[in-house]
Amino acid sequence: MLNKELLPQHKISLSFLYHLFPGFSVFLSFLLINNSIIQLGFNSNISLAISFLFVGIPIQLFIIFKKGYNINGKLSLDKVIFYRTKIPAFQLFLYVLLFIPYAFMVVLYIEPINNFILQNYFYWIPESFNIENSQINNNLTITIVGFTLLIFIDGVLNPIVEELYFRGFLMPRLSRYLYFSAFISAFLFSISHFWFPWNILQTFLIVLPIYIIVYRTKSIYISIVTHCTGNLIGIAISLFNFFN
Repeated sequence: MLNKELLPQHKISLSFLYHLFPGFSVFLSFLLINNSIIQLGFNSNISLAISFLFVGIPIQLFIIFKKGYNINGKLSLDKVIFYRTKIPAFQLFLYVLLFIPYAFMVVLYIEPINNFILQNYFYWIPESFNIENSQINNNLTITIVGFTLLIFIDGVLNPIVEELYFRGFLMPRLSRYLYFSAFISAFLFSISHFWFPWNILQTFLIVLPIYIIVYRTKSIYISIVTHCTGNLIGIAISLFNFFN
């Protein structure tokens, strides 16, 4: 196990900036392109996915690879991404197996709170900007293209990059706070989702146990696999609802 004393650390203010800047940039991109994407026949989920692909992911990769170049003198993530302890495949499967019912339970019990916050404090948000209520186009070609993009970007690519950045790069640099670093990481990650602020509590409760396990095991592979799995299940549910 890595000794927390050996890990480079960030000031809270710097960590706060590193956590929120990519999400805020994605949010601005989303606001700028959403109407144009909808006019093409897609919905706001695609606007968000495109913002991830062309704004959020490049920003995060630029930051960690620039850090790696400064440290190593070459494009390397050595001494940049930590918590890379490998764990057996059956353990990963077990964590995913436990995560799925837990996540569904959180959604079930927190959704009324989300709806209350949305209806009472964010009622002014245009329907087209609410990705949770975004309508799926009935055009089969557009639907296939849209879900393909979602699977590739939101189901695989973005979760992997986010976990490298937030849990592999940022969370270890808060390790002086021990297990509380998982709470800080979960909180900052949750509020960085500027595109649905009414969902902060739900996101926090879903990801917190995973980040505690990541801190304990020093393995970001757990959060990568569960993050991808959770997003892919959400996409699969949307696809199922579309065809039924």
